[in-house]
Amino acid sequence: MDFIRQWQSSRFINVMSLDFCMLCLLFPTLLDDDMSRRGMKKNLWYWVALVPLLGPLIYLSVRSPLLVTDISTVSDQQKATAN
Repeated sequence: MDFIRQWQSSRFINVMSLDFCMLCLLFPTLLDDDMSRRGMKKNLWYWVALVPLLGPLIYLSVRSPLLVTDISTVSDQQKATAN
């Protein structure tokens, strides 16, 4: 009950709560894209990563490295934009 009152009266708590909710909703989309770039299938780590705060931290520490083709593609794109 106190959180609701604070949420309505404090702009800081309001914005931080809305930011947290938006990031929780956006993260699964970004996670799916990252896993596909790394050649990972949706397994246990996908579901663990959806746990707020600790899930992304665990995922970032156990994810596989980028595939070699992705790294060369990125460097080619950077060279093309630099010229």
